[in-house]
Amino acid sequence: MTMEASITFPCPPEHQSRPDWYLQRRPRTLRYDAHAKALLHLSSRYEILFAERVVERRKKESLQAFARALTIEQSVIGQPIVALQELVLAQRFRVEATKWEQETMHLSSTARRVLHPSYQAIMGMGPDVVPILLRDMQQTRRSWFWALRHITGVNPVDPADVGNVDKMISAWVKWGNKEGKL
Repeated sequence: MTMEASITFPCPPEHQSRPDWYLQRRPRTLRYDAHAKALLHLSSRYEILFAERVVERRKKESLQAFARALTIEQSVIGQPIVALQELVLAQRFRVEATKWEQETMHLSSTARRVLHPSYQAIMGMGPDVVPILLRDMQQTRRSWFWALRHITGVNPVDPADVGNVDKMISAWVKWGNKEGKL
C-alpha cells in the first residue's frame, strides 16, 4: 500500500518561495533612506574638505618653493643659470664621449680616433669643457690630450713623458689645479 502525499490547498502567493528571491529589491524604509542620505552627504562633505586642504597645502608648498628659489637667486645672481648651462654641457659631453669611445675602441690610430666626429664635437664645445675633460681623464683615463692641447693652446706634458699615460694625466691635472680648472 502506497501513500501519496498531496497538498490540496496551495499556499497563498505571499508564502510561496521564488527561485530568484535573492534578485528581488527590497523596498527601503524611510529610516534607511535618511541614514544613507546623511552618510552620503557626510562623505561628500569630507571629500570636498579633504580636496580643499590638499589644494591649499600644494599652493602653500609651491609658494614656499618659489620664495626659496627667489632668495637663492637673489643671493647668488646668475649662478643658477651657469649651473644649468654646466649640466647641459656635461650631459652633451657624456653623450659624445660615450659614442666616441664605443665607435673608436677598436682603432689603434690616434689620428683616426681624434678625427672622429664625436671627438671633434667635444673639441668644438670650447673652453667650458676643459674641467669636464680633466675630471673625465682622471676617472676613466681616456686620452683627451689632443682636445686639451687644442682648446687651451698649452701642452704641460714634458717631452720625456710623452707616451706614459699616467705621467701625461698627472701633468694635465697639475696644470688644471694651477689654473683653477679643477
